[in-house]
Amino acid sequence: MSKSLSVILNYGLNLNNSIAERKSFNKSSTGKYDILDTEFSNNFELDQTSSQTGAVFSYRKNKNVINFGTRLSAVDFKQTDRNTGNVYQRDFLNWLPQAAFRHNFSNQKSFEARYNGSTNQPTLNQIQPVKVNTDPLNITLGNPDLKPSFRSGFNVNYNSYKVLTDNSIYLSGRYASTYNAIVNNTVTDAAGNTA
Repeated sequence: MSKSLSVILNYGLNLNNSIAERKSFNKSSTGKYDILDTEFSNNFELDQTSSQTGAVFSYRKNKNVINFGTRLSAVDFKQTDRNTGNVYQRDFLNWLPQAAFRHNFSNQKSFEARYNGSTNQPTLNQIQPVKVNTDPLNITLGNPDLKPSFRSGFNVNYNSYKVLTDNSIYLSGRYASTYNAIVNNTVTDAAGNTA
């Protein structure tokens, strides 16, 4: 009987600073587009700090291999409107679990089941509370209250190969679901404009 246990620890730090500036101008009496349209203009600075730590355990016994673990990611999100001085501050704790089981019936036949959880952060454009009119028929407005979405994914695989007859069987199944998905809310007025 052979068995082993191993542990992998990890840590990461990510610092991100970005600026998004958009200027929209209206036509003045001189015929030039030199009047700043504050409704469709913005100047945002984003400071994002994220630290991640995790552990993955791997246990092997005879023909079975089990992996399980998780990562935790703490995100500090600060967005400053450089025109008004308004600050939008949010903190998230993201959880990224994982687990896998593999049974090797032989060198040519195996079964595996796997689970992964992951998060998706909203982009800078999705959270800016400013109208965007680059396409006048489709005006978008960001939502500063957006939260990350969480995705769960399950995979099951079976593989069998017979060397003498050169026959193989491969079966696979997948299932995924998303909690708190980031989606668009579209409203169309009588003139056909969407927002």
